[in-house]
Amino acid sequence: MDLWRVVVAAATGAGLVAGAAAEDLSSSLRGKWRVDKQAALEATAPPFYKQASPEKKKEIRDEMLKSMPDMVVEFTSDTASMKAGKEAPQLAKYTVTRSEKSAQSENTTLWLDLVPKTAAGTAQTQKYTVELLDAQTARLTKVGDPVPLLLRRMK
Repeated sequence: MDLWRVVVAAATGAGLVAGAAAEDLSSSLRGKWRVDKQAALEATAPPFYKQASPEKKKEIRDEMLKSMPDMVVEFTSDTASMKAGKEAPQLAKYTVTRSEKSAQSENTTLWLDLVPKTAAGTAQTQKYTVELLDAQTARLTKVGDPVPLLLRRMK
């Protein structure tokens, strides 16, 4: 038997037993989500934008939003894909490693290990958090990246 499979199966099994609640909470993540381009722009705006007058900000924002492709993130029970504009989707396998429901609000945070699929097979595991703000809104953050993406559920 392949030793790598044994190690992965043992680790996955332990994660599923310890994270049974995480699996239940992750069902609300499934579906298609559109990246809120305006929120992304505001979060990463250059200094000249932040210092501009409201009229100039609107002009700059409208121009920048026209040039940004629509981005869609889709989650199934174990895969995630991100598609920007007409590009082919980027696919990845993901595992919910932990979940936490906020005591102060209805928010739920999921910790994901995401392994992108590449032409060479798979890439290095990437760590993400997804904060489910409500049934229609989520905040996706790559661990170590200061700027999250705001996601809006697509109908």
